[in-house]
Amino acid sequence: MKNKSLNILTEYFEYFLDGLKIIISDYPIIIGIILFIIGIKGYLKMIEKKPIDYKTVPATSNTINDIRKRGVLWQWVIFIIILGAYLIINFVK
Repeated sequence: MKNKSLNILTEYFEYFLDGLKIIISDYPIIIGIILFIIGIKGYLKMIEKKPIDYKTVPATSNTINDIRKRGVLWQWVIFIIILGAYLIINFVK
């Protein structure tokens, strides 16, 4: 039963990836602009956040989790901005 549901989930994920490939291959500039705008909005939201107090001793689990969460969010924001810029630059010729 578990293997069957995993196969179905894998099949739907492959359909999802195929759909993304079709959308990106047909409208790369539009997708690039959308990604770039989403990345810039994410950047603006990240710089609006209240700074983390690194001097708390001992560091609470909330502080450590917030540092990790912000690090991951920064990675995604940078990735989305770069991917959007790449799609725009690569396909505008």
